[in-house]
Amino acid sequence: MITKWLETMTKHSALAALLLAGLALAPLSHAQPSGAAAGGYPERAVRIVVAYGPGGGADLIARAVAEKLTVAWGVPVIVDNRPGANGSIGASQVGNSSPDGYTLLMAYTPEIAINSVISPQKNFEPVRDLQPIIMAADSPLILVVNASSPHKTISSFIEYAKQNPGKVSYGTSGENSSGDLAGALLNKAAGISLIHIPYKGGNAAIVDLLGGQIDSAISGMPPALAHFQAKRLLPLAVTTRNRSPLLPNTPTLTELGVAVDISAWFGLFAPRGTPGPIVEKINRDVAAALASKDVKERLLSQGAEVRSDSVEEFTAFIGQEVEKYRGIIEQSKKGKGQ
Repeated sequence: MITKWLETMTKHSALAALLLAGLALAPLSHAQPSGAAAGGYPERAVRIVVAYGPGGGADLIARAVAEKLTVAWGVPVIVDNRPGANGSIGASQVGNSSPDGYTLLMAYTPEIAINSVISPQKNFEPVRDLQPIIMAADSPLILVVNASSPHKTISSFIEYAKQNPGKVSYGTSGENSSGDLAGALLNKAAGISLIHIPYKGGNAAIVDLLGGQIDSAISGMPPALAHFQAKRLLPLAVTTRNRSPLLPNTPTLTELGVAVDISAWFGLFAPRGTPGPIVEKINRDVAAALASKDVKERLLSQGAEVRSDSVEEFTAFIGQEVEKYRGIIEQSKKGKGQ
């Protein structure tokens, strides 16, 4: 739980700062095995682990990239879903894999930036054990309700939650996920007490929202967008500072005086120590895949906007995200469990 972690935050902050410094400065060639040049890489199947169930944002993006890489590399690129523990199970599996480029991770914000702060582990630490390769895409989070809900605006939803404390639920992709933190911030800023229901992936939360098992969800755009278009779900607000071009009529929470600015980003990682030439090759080839018209259109149709940057830029971004979420966790702690 966030609150328990915060009690020991001071003890861990110095170590976290050192780890972030190491992430930004560690050369890509660190701990390379012999024969480290990209050479004929890849010579066999490559596995992209997704730390959530099928149908969520990370899964959709990983499959779009895998299809392109399979053609470009001439070897199978397989997506392997390993859900659980807010992404930690899949992420730790990759972090503890051989650093040879054949096991990769398509990660979502929580298992990298949030877990690093909330639940550092001795045998796996994302900043220490994973090598950033490229950011693939990002999207806003959305507070969404079933289209049959009586609440057609965010103001109506918040007013109802105020009048019914502890009786309104929201689902997310997992405990301590970006959606969980956004909900905690919303609780604190709006003076409400939404009940968090964690799932093993965003798509599972959307399925239960459609089925009426929960009152609302804070979801990434990819699992929800098709249901908006089919008028099965209704978006009430986005959690980013600016409105989404895909939902121009949906307000931001900030517009309503609720200070929440959280987005969902997705990026590719390898085990720390993967040879620099292999990391750079993967970066270039994934960037080419993301630049293709069909992939851009496919991801945009799911609510994810393509991003691609250099290894160095993505590494710096990760360090910034860890510090950002450290502040968000501190800010949201009084909202958790209320």
